[in-house]
Amino acid sequence: MAECYGGLEKQNVFKMLCGLFQGMDKWIIYLINIRVLVFFGLFVYNLVQFFNTNMVNEFIKWGMGKYSLFVVVSMLMIFACI
Repeated sequence: MAECYGGLEKQNVFKMLCGLFQGMDKWIIYLINIRVLVFFGLFVYNLVQFFNTNMVNEFIKWGMGKYSLFVVVSMLMIFACI
């Protein structure tokens, strides 16, 4: 079993990230990254709206949107790296 791992080289983080964009499933990684950018843009918009409001109902609405988009972006990034 040890001889199987002996030929593997240790990769730095940059090589690991570049390795995600190679192979048969690289289109999935591109698609996920496009969605991450869109959801992150919506997250930033919600964040700006959250800090520009003065009403409690608006705080709750923009805060929940911000939280939901943060969770979506986090889950997509976890899925892309696994």
